[in-house]
Amino acid sequence: MRLFLDSFWRALAYCLMPRVMVLSLLPLAMLLVLSVSWGYFYWSPTQDWVRQMLASWQVLQSMMDWLQSNGVGDLQSVMVPLVVIFAITPVLVVISLLAVSLMMTPALVDLVVQRRFAHLALKHGGTAWTSLAWTVGSTVVALGAMLISLPLWAVPPLMFIVPPLIWGWLSYRVLVFDALVMHASREERLTIGRRHRMWLLLIAVLTGYMGALPSL
Repeated sequence: MRLFLDSFWRALAYCLMPRVMVLSLLPLAMLLVLSVSWGYFYWSPTQDWVRQMLASWQVLQSMMDWLQSNGVGDLQSVMVPLVVIFAITPVLVVISLLAVSLMMTPALVDLVVQRRFAHLALKHGGTAWTSLAWTVGSTVVALGAMLISLPLWAVPPLMFIVPPLIWGWLSYRVLVFDALVMHASREERLTIGRRHRMWLLLIAVLTGYMGALPSL
């Protein structure tokens, strides 16, 4: 816990640095442009597709009809936009995470090393291609999990649980690898991952919930 809290306040302090703020705004700007562009061109067609998909699920359609007959109102008009938003947000977050991995993380690692760990050796536990392959492979697995779990997102409690867990796992896989790849050997990286896995996953899941805030 002490190491977790120490890491947290140091990370928070770094976030207040102008250089880090600028680097942090790059993925956010990319996410904003992608969101606005997608909403302008594909919002209505995507809603029509989701509406047809929900109508094809007899059990779900029967449940919504029963709720509507009991005074809930037009539940589908609320459910369709929610499903669309929760379905597209992970894709945008994944693209943003890729941008963070390729543009932001190396610069932040160099900054932290220069300020606090100048004595660290460069062991090169991987190359840029290794990092890219790791990121793409982890992203493919996360997207597969998103597609498989998509029916669960129509259930109100689960739509607030499943996506952040998947994003958190992806953040853990990608960002931990990128933070260690230059200064740790493969064996050291695996050892750190095993020793601190639960705390790193906790950090990543918390950031996953932060990534879900735009959907809320």
